[in-house]
Formats: sequence, C-alpha cells, structure tokens
Amino acid sequence: MNFFEMLTLSKKLSFVDGRVLLFNQGISIYPARSMMNYMKLINNDPDSIKLIYSMAKQSMMDHKQDLLTAHDPSNAVSWVINTINLYGLGKMEYLSKTLEGEITIENSPFVENLKGTVSVPVDNITRGIIAGIVSSISNFDYDVIELNCAAVNGDKCKLIIYKKENLLSKFPLECKSQIL
Repeated sequence: MNFFEMLTLSKKLSFVDGRVLLFNQGISIYPARSMMNYMKLINNDPDSIKLIYSMAKQSMMDHKQDLLTAHDPSNAVSWVINTINLYGLGKMEYLSKTLEGEITIENSPFVENLKGTVSVPVDNITRGIIAGIVSSISNFDYDVIELNCAAVNGDKCKLIIYKKENLLSKFPLECKSQIL
C-alpha cells in the first residue's frame, strides 16, 4: 500500500462536497502555471518573499495538532518527505537521517514554470511548508533557506533546514534575504 492509499484509508485525505482535505486542512489542486505570474511578482520584492515564507510556515503550524496526529514518529524523515510529495511540491530528498540538514527537491512546480525567467530562488512557499511541518512535529522552531534553485541554475533545488540561530551563523546573507 502506498502513502496516498494509507492516507485515504486512514481518513487523513478526504474528498467531500468539492473539498479536498489533507490532515483536516483544506488544500487546492490547481494548474501550477496559473500561479506563476504571482510568484514572479512576489520574487521581485524581498519583503514579499519573507512574508510568503512566514505565512506558509504559520499555516502549517496552525494545524499542528492535525499534523501530530498524522505524524509517524518512528520515521519522521520519511513522513515529512511523503507529505511534501503529496502536496505536489516536487520530489524531496533528505541528505541526512535527521530532520536537520540538507534537502534537495526535483520537479518543483515553481521551477518548472519559472526556469530561466528569475534570478532569485522561487521555492518560498515550499520552504515555509517544510519549516512549519518540521517545527510542528518536533516542538522546535526550524527555518529553511534555499541555497540553490533550479529555476535560477542547476538541476535540483538545495534547501537547508536548521534552527534559526544555526542558519544565521552559517548563512547570514541567505537568511537576510529569505527569512529575516
């Protein structure tokens, strides 16, 4: 049984009266291309980048109890990966065995539609969702920065997740433009 089937059977994913709920949070399924003009506009304003990130993070933390109920504590890393993949935000891979460290993402819908048209990382919503999920299930406040974005250059997006003080000491410029 795959993760999608498990969520459906356990009633963590439901389709009722035109609504799609994942962990009791309403989600939308839409053509990614329809959001890209908004993303381009947001990416030209550093304050908007930080605001979108913090709103995405907070939206996940607002559903902390639902995330904790759904969370598999025996394998938190796999659970986070499966959840991000289910949101359709790309193929995520942790390069460590813990919730902290480096993450790569391939096939981001933002990258797919913005590659070559932007000069700064575009996965601001994805960063916020990851930070909110990991913060919710761990009871620590984590943040995520993007060191490499496939929309700007490369094949994969490279994100780093740590507590804010660790990010600030190691990546001050990225923190200033993405989370502070």
